Amino acid sequence: MAETDRPFPEALNGLLKEHEISQRELVRRVRRRGWGSVLGINQLARGELAPTPVAMANIANALQIDPHYFAEFRLAQARNKLDPDKVGQDAALANLRKKPNKETRSQTHVNRGSAFD
Repeated sequence: MAETDRPFPEALNGLLKEHEISQRELVRRVRRRGWGSVLGINQLARGELAPTPVAMANIANALQIDPHYFAEFRLAQARNKLDPDKVGQDAALANLRKKPNKETRSQTHVNRGSAFD
């Protein structure tokens, strides 16, 4: 399955529809793995609760997809690579210095502007 850039609630609801399962069924599946609640899944699906990497991994496993499908999961991994508390100062700086790929460079060029725009 390809990755999505849609916000997590939209991506999750799309997956539930695509897999033809309800939120309750998703809860049943994630609970088998010792995680999740009806309220938590409902809040994630409505965008009232920010998804954690653990939540996204559990939901992805329950739906038999790669957690990298979710944009927020990929963003969390990228942030972790730049966090000196998680990877160490040298590794964080090395990750920061890595050349962006062609796609990232073109997106950066297109999205230039003030941080306060």
